[in-house]
Amino acid sequence: MSSVSIASLIDQSDSMRSFGYMEPAKTDAATFITIMKEADQIGVVAFSTESRVIYPLKTIHSDHKTINEAINEIKKLSPIYLTNIEQAISQGHQMLNATGNANRAMILLSDGLWTAGGNPLRGLPSDIPIYTIALGDRGQCSILQELARKTNGQYHFSPDAFELAEIYNQIADDASVATTAINQKQQIDSYRFTTLPLYVPEGSDHVSLAVNWLDESVIYTTGSPGVNQVNILLRDPDGQKIVMPPTFIGNGFVTFHLHDPKPGQWTTGCWCGNMSQNIFRGTVGAFEPNSTIKLNCKLANTDMNCGDQLDLKTILESSKNEIGNIIIKTTIESPVDSKETILEKYKDEIKNTEPDEELMKKGVNEVDAKLNTLHKKLLPHVNIFARRQSPVYAKYSKDGVEHEPIKLDISGNHTIRVDVEGTILSSNTKFTRTRRLSVNVK
Repeated sequence: MSSVSIASLIDQSDSMRSFGYMEPAKTDAATFITIMKEADQIGVVAFSTESRVIYPLKTIHSDHKTINEAINEIKKLSPIYLTNIEQAISQGHQMLNATGNANRAMILLSDGLWTAGGNPLRGLPSDIPIYTIALGDRGQCSILQELARKTNGQYHFSPDAFELAEIYNQIADDASVATTAINQKQQIDSYRFTTLPLYVPEGSDHVSLAVNWLDESVIYTTGSPGVNQVNILLRDPDGQKIVMPPTFIGNGFVTFHLHDPKPGQWTTGCWCGNMSQNIFRGTVGAFEPNSTIKLNCKLANTDMNCGDQLDLKTILESSKNEIGNIIIKTTIESPVDSKETILEKYKDEIKNTEPDEELMKKGVNEVDAKLNTLHKKLLPHVNIFARRQSPVYAKYSKDGVEHEPIKLDISGNHTIRVDVEGTILSSNTKFTRTRRLSVNVK
C-alpha cells in the first residue's frame, strides 16, 4: 500500500465539552495516527471560532518522533468558542497541497453546526476527499454528509462517543492507510476476559493492533489488572503468549505493531480488573498495511428521503489470491423512533424543559435544543434517541454480493455494517474484512 498524506481536522468548540466528546475525540484521533505507516504524512488542524494548524504536515519515520509530537499537540486541546469549519477545510487543503503525494485526504470531526466563518459547502476542494464524522445528531448531519459527497469522501455518523473509535478504524481503510481486518466494540464487565481471533494471512509482513477505551482513568498494565486497569494479551498461532511492550501507549489506548507475524489464527484478549463503572467499553482494531484483499461497499445514492430503498453495492476484491468459503453478515442500525414520534411522545416533558444553551449559541432551534436537554436528563434509564440493529440477508457469489432490498422507513441516521470471513485457498489461512458506512435520511 502506497504512502498517504492525511490532514486531521478536529472540532474543539464549546459544545464538545458540553456533551463529553472532547477527550474521546482526542484519544481516537491520536490512536488513528499510531496505525499510520512509515513514509505516511500527518498534519493536524484544530478549529473553534478560528482554526489553526497545531501540527504541520510531517513525514512519519521509524523513530516515531512525528507520531509522538502530533499526539502531544492533540492532547493539549481544550474546548473553546464557536465552530469555523470553512477555515479548517481551507487550512487542511493548503497543508496537503504542499505535498507532492497524490494520495491525500482530510478527516473532519465535528459535533455541531458551523457558527463562524462562511458556508463550508462553498468553494470545496475538488482534488482531495473529505471523510466526515458527525458526532451526535444536532443539526450538522446533512452538512457533513454533503461535504463528503461533494469531495468524493465518505460520511460517517457517530450517535455517541463510543462509536467514534470504530469510525476512525474504518476511515483508515477508506483513506488507504491500511486494510481494516477487525473493527469490534467491546463491553466487558469487571474481572472478565474476552478474546477475538486475528487471522494473519500467509505473506503478511506487518499487522497493527490498536485497542482504545472511553474511560481515560483506565490504565494499561502488563500484569494482573487491578482497579481501573486493563491488560491486552496476544497469543500466536501456536498458542504462545507474546510478551512485548506496546509500540505506543497513550491516555486511553495502546497500539502494537507486529512485524513478520506468523501466519494463522492469533488471539487478542482484553483482561479487565475492577472498573469504576463496572464495565470496560473499548474498541479493538486490526490492520494490514499491504493486503491484496479488499472489501468495498458503496451507496449508489446518499441523498435519500424517508421511504426510499437503499441501493448498496458490495464487492470483495482479491488481486493475487483465490478466495473461498465466504461468510457475509450485514446489519443496519437505525433510529427506533423518528424525530416526529419523539416530539409527540415527550411533548409534555418538552414544554417544561429548558433548551440547551450551547446548542442555541450554535444556531440550533429551541425545540431541538430542548430535546437534547431532555435526552441528557433521562439517561441512562431512558434513551429517547435509542437505536436498533436489524440483520440484512446477503449472499456472496463470484459476481458480487447480493443484498435483500432495504427500505428506509424512518428519517434520521442509518449505519450499515458488512462483516466478511473467508479463506485464502492457496495457503488455507482465514481472513476477515469489515466495512461501515452511514446515510442521513430526510
